Amino acid sequence: MYAFTDRAIAQLLIEESEAGTVIRIYRDGEQYEEEERQHYGIGSVTSMFRGHANIHVRVKPASRSDLMHLKCWSDGRVLRGGSANWSPAGLKRQDNEIRYTTDGHEVQEFNQHFEELWNRPANTRVQ
Repeated sequence: MYAFTDRAIAQLLIEESEAGTVIRIYRDGEQYEEEERQHYGIGSVTSMFRGHANIHVRVKPASRSDLMHLKCWSDGRVLRGGSANWSPAGLKRQDNEIRYTTDGHEVQEFNQHFEELWNRPANTRVQ
């Protein structure tokens, strides 16, 4: 996820994690660092996940030339893709697209790609 500033979505993820779902969030390094700086003292959306054992966050190294545009979600059966960041503007005001599929092949391909991204040695484990 590039931008993740929507506290309502974060709260839903926390509730889902407390119900037993394991959640993994992969962030863009530059945007993550910016959000942490902007919300210093009041806490970023990502900081809301601290202390929740079922929520894991990894951040790819910050790079202006290697931005993350991945804005997807999958539970292993459904894949949600699209251009919208998980921010109030990205989900409510901007012209973005969203796509859902239950095509097993597409879901499996995404999950394999996500595993590769998630397991990059240069990633920072935030939680």
